[in-house]
Amino acid sequence: MKTVRYSVLAGIVASVSVACGSSPTSVTPNGATYVVQVGSEQFAVRVTDQATAAKLDARMQSGKEGVILGRVATGNGGFNAPWSWHLVPSSVTVADFAIELCDGTPSYVEAHRDEWISSVRDYCPWSAKVVAVR
Repeated sequence: MKTVRYSVLAGIVASVSVACGSSPTSVTPNGATYVVQVGSEQFAVRVTDQATAAKLDARMQSGKEGVILGRVATGNGGFNAPWSWHLVPSSVTVADFAIELCDGTPSYVEAHRDEWISSVRDYCPWSAKVVAVR
């Protein structure tokens, strides 16, 4: 019984140590920029608040795929090249789920950008994986 308790305790201590050892991204006045993988494509999001940055950091560290949602706007925003669209930084959020209408690949948003902005409005790839912060 003691061996089991010590093993469980050791696992908890190791988990806490890993979580505490990670350094969260600091959001500068210009925001923090993350690279997101959807299938074989990538796009970048900029966030302007520490809470969203912390959620994106946690996603990156865990390797977990999931929904990242934000309002689509024209132009690359200075951070989402080579795409001619970007997510409005103040609108970016990490969600548990989203409707299928806003799911897709970055290239699909690119090919239908004007329609996406006028009708769909938000982009929410379901299989988004945060792969880097820059």
